[in-house]
Amino acid sequence: EQTGLAASDAAAAPALSLRIKSGEGQATAAGAPFAQPLRVLLLDAAADPVGPGSVVTFTPPVSGPGLSVTLPFTAATNAEGIAAAAVTANSLWGSYVVTVTTPGVLTPLMFNLTNGCPVGVGYVNGGATGARRGDSWADAYTNLH
Repeated sequence: EQTGLAASDAAAAPALSLRIKSGEGQATAAGAPFAQPLRVLLLDAAADPVGPGSVVTFTPPVSGPGLSVTLPFTAATNAEGIAAAAVTANSLWGSYVVTVTTPGVLTPLMFNLTNGCPVGVGYVNGGATGARRGDSWADAYTNLH
C-alpha cells in the first residue's frame, strides 16, 4: 500500500497522508472503462479519515497510453475520507501512471494502469512464418501474439 508523505511544517498545514484504497494495477481494453474506480484515502495527523470536502487531484499522462481525459481532474473526499474517480482508458495500448496529489502531502501517489488490446482485435507479428494464403489454418501464421 502506497502512502504519500506529509509536509513537515505542521504550523503551515495539518499533517496529512494519502493512501491508495483500490484501483491500483488494473488493466482494461483500450477505450474501455476500468472495473474499479481509482480510490484514495486522505488521513489527518492522527491517522483519522478527514471529513467530506477535501480535494485531491488526479493527473493522467498528457500523451500516449492514458485515460480518456488528459487534463488533471479533481475529486472530493466523502465522510469516510475517500475520494474516488471512475476512469476510462484512451485508445492507445500500453502502461502508464496516474498521479494523485493534495495540498499538504509532498509525495504523490501513483496508480499503475494498463490499456490492453481491445476485445476482438488480434495482433499479428509481421515477421511470423507460415504460407499466409488464408485458405486453411494449417497455412496460417505460426507465430501469433
